[in-house]
Amino acid sequence: MTGMATRWGSAMILALGALMLAGALWVPAGYISVDEFVYSLGARTFAATGGFVFQNGGDLLSSPDLVFLTVLEGPNGMVPQYPIGPSLIGAPFVGFLGDRVFFIANALAATGVLFVTRALARAFYRDEALALGAVLILALATFLVDFAWGLWPHMISTLAVLTCALLAYRGINAAPGADLRAGFAAGLVLGAGFLFRLDSLLILGPIGVLALLYAPRPIRFGLAGLAGMIPGVAVAAWSTQARFGTWNPLSYGRASGDTTIAQHLPALAVLAAGLLLIIAARQITWRPVWRWSLLGALAAALALAALALTPARELLLRYAWGAWVLTGDMTLSTDPRLGVAPKEDGIKLFFGLPKKALGQSLPWIGLMLYVFLRPWQAEDRRAHLFCLAALGIWSLPFFMLEWHGGLGNNMRYLLPLLPILAILAAHGMRDLWAQAGGQVPLVPIFGAAGAALVLLWSPALPGAQFGAFQIMPTYALIAMAALALLAVPAMAGARLRAQIAGAGLAACLGIASAHGLVRDPELSALLRADSPAANAEIAEILGDENKVLVYGAVRYFGFLLERPGAAVAFPASHREIDLEMIHTALAAGYDVYFTRGFEEEVIARDRSIRRIGPRHAAGSAWEFQQVMRRDLPFEGERVTGDLDP
Repeated sequence: MTGMATRWGSAMILALGALMLAGALWVPAGYISVDEFVYSLGARTFAATGGFVFQNGGDLLSSPDLVFLTVLEGPNGMVPQYPIGPSLIGAPFVGFLGDRVFFIANALAATGVLFVTRALARAFYRDEALALGAVLILALATFLVDFAWGLWPHMISTLAVLTCALLAYRGINAAPGADLRAGFAAGLVLGAGFLFRLDSLLILGPIGVLALLYAPRPIRFGLAGLAGMIPGVAVAAWSTQARFGTWNPLSYGRASGDTTIAQHLPALAVLAAGLLLIIAARQITWRPVWRWSLLGALAAALALAALALTPARELLLRYAWGAWVLTGDMTLSTDPRLGVAPKEDGIKLFFGLPKKALGQSLPWIGLMLYVFLRPWQAEDRRAHLFCLAALGIWSLPFFMLEWHGGLGNNMRYLLPLLPILAILAAHGMRDLWAQAGGQVPLVPIFGAAGAALVLLWSPALPGAQFGAFQIMPTYALIAMAALALLAVPAMAGARLRAQIAGAGLAACLGIASAHGLVRDPELSALLRADSPAANAEIAEILGDENKVLVYGAVRYFGFLLERPGAAVAFPASHREIDLEMIHTALAAGYDVYFTRGFEEEVIARDRSIRRIGPRHAAGSAWEFQQVMRRDLPFEGERVTGDLDP
């Protein structure tokens, strides 16, 4: 196996990359969410103007209704809230490739992630077969493909994070001089990733843990890394000043919300306390016999503190709840927004999608109990500690806030953890197979059975059509965790227990593969195909000469912003529609349209507004209706229906 992995590993990864690139050229280049539209808008704006400010309503129309979700009013006009990396890479190509440029970039980044995952696995565990196994698990039994064929920049930031981790891991114990070069290179890559996703900085936590524990010169190594980050952070600071009027590179231009530092103070306090403990531990001359007794004492002290101190207890309970919701059961989410809707059959839809927690997407992560609870080999200790730190620190802010990321099939914020989980799974699988004597019967059968559970799930089973997304995988995760625990003890019957756990692992890998390679891309493609089709129908209905104001979903109507004299409004759910702007637009000769919910609100609040013409439908976009003031004359060719009395 090792010889085959060495000889054919790169070719296999290139073949997987070619398939992902082919898929990125084939899937519909539409939008799943307003976020994706805003990324595209940022690139088109930068290509056209060299800046970040775009027009929505021009000089005549001005209202908070025009500042839709994920954009905001900066000092110089409306700007996207997101980091500018996608605009920088998209702008040179968006003119002739359109939004396809983002899909191509993500597919290429996914191929890079596979190569770096193999390199990181080799650096961790020095095993070519394990490294190739990690790549295959990542490519075939996770939701990597769903983001390789997407417009969100998560795959690009994942590549930066993983590359930074690899360079830092190699550099921590490098010779003097080489460690500084490695630290600087890691910082340089992370600075680039910072331009795509601000959460890229979370990788500094596990790198810091490892440096403090193992680096001969941790301060010099850390300073080299920070120096490498300067170019990326400087570009980010310039962009936030240009957009938001602040030099803070971490700013999203808002004073509140989940993207602000204040929301993450509890998580930051936990991280700070952990780093102080590590610094203290470094001053102790360790003896192996101390390890478990000291860890037990620390766990007992933390438990007593949590029970005795109300703030500590609340933090612990909040973290535990968020951890289970985001890894075990998304149907328990307490998100109060209208788009998060529970169903009578036990399913919960997130803006129309049966979104999965991490363990519902990847029930095989139950194997992590087997990996970490078995006695650690001395040569594996450093890698295990790094992986534990990465899993704990990266997930901490999301678990603490139960922050699931909104619309989507999977936990997109946890995407950078997939390579580490795949490496650990390959390590656990190697040990499990060895404990089973190299024989786990009927592995292909169990794998196929797991996939069949997803692909053949009947509407008559629990959860109806989406039960295979949010109900069955939770039971599979719990079962995998139980089998992993049973396989840990090295006592009589260990071989049989390992064989049973191996069969369960095969079934869970099959479940994950069916979701990651079939169901998730299928749902995403259906959504993506919907917006271009709706755009074409909407464009035909509205024509291209009249000034237009439309209240409707941005992923369907946002393309109108490329038209002079067009405006798209989507007010926040807690705010009433701005009637003054509507009257201004009507008086100025705009054709004004509302999708159904907005139309009903306006007609109910202002009886001077009447419906005119037919109700239009375009694809799956919400139906939309033209309106007019009763006291204004209107002679339009498209007015063919009965007027309101």
